[in-house]
Amino acid sequence: MLAAAGAVTGALPLILASGAQADQVAWIKPLGWSTVLGVVITVAVAVLCARLARARVPESARDSALPARVSLAAVALPLCAVPQIGLAVVSLVKPLYITRYVLFAYVGFALLVGVLLATIIGRVRAHPRVLLPATAVLAVLALLPIELRLRTAESRVDDVLTAAAIVGRVRHGADGVLYIPAARRDTALVSPHVFAGLRDLALAQGPVESGTLKGVEAGPGAIEQAVPDARGIVLVTDAGPLHADSARDRAKLRALDEHFVRRSMSVARGRQVSVYERVR
Repeated sequence: MLAAAGAVTGALPLILASGAQADQVAWIKPLGWSTVLGVVITVAVAVLCARLARARVPESARDSALPARVSLAAVALPLCAVPQIGLAVVSLVKPLYITRYVLFAYVGFALLVGVLLATIIGRVRAHPRVLLPATAVLAVLALLPIELRLRTAESRVDDVLTAAAIVGRVRHGADGVLYIPAARRDTALVSPHVFAGLRDLALAQGPVESGTLKGVEAGPGAIEQAVPDARGIVLVTDAGPLHADSARDRAKLRALDEHFVRRSMSVARGRQVSVYERVR
């Protein structure tokens, strides 16, 4: 507890300073069921392993000549569970959960699985030279489909290049563009030539003028006044149900619903591109 308090105190200035750069993680998607299920299964297996006698009883406690120390379960279980569950809970308010951010937590999971293997070796009396290689082979075979899927183009959930290519195909007749949320403006930042000629109807200052990553948007009132001036609008959003979490995004949707009708919609690899035509 004292070590954790010291670490948080030392990192507090960095935490406060980095809060102003929250847009750098605005690309992270909300928690999906597959992510939640992965966390639940990992923590559940860790809890079951922590209940084993070898995990709950310190090694030194078996020898009365040595003072008792903290058990492996007391160290490994919080290391496995707290980072994953904590970041998942925070992500319910602000999406921040990425597996690589909590990769260190799997050290605790590995320690507890090691206790399980040691218990199995003791009960079935299998030689470690046989059981350990067999377990490693089974683990590799079980994880191989996931590993191969992660290395395919389809595994990307925020493919900005594909979204930009769709914009290039469907933008005919449109002269404006909107992004919901504003972080989806990264689609234009990586492929500016595709968006040439499309007015960013919500942007007040670009990245260069504002000194920010994606620029600064105008207020809701200014956005609602600018949107009806366009003949057609390309809307870039996330795939799935459209969420307007800010006043600016709600203003964009109000203006679209009042003055435009959706002509087409394309979805690919985590991004959705819709084309709106002004109601005559």
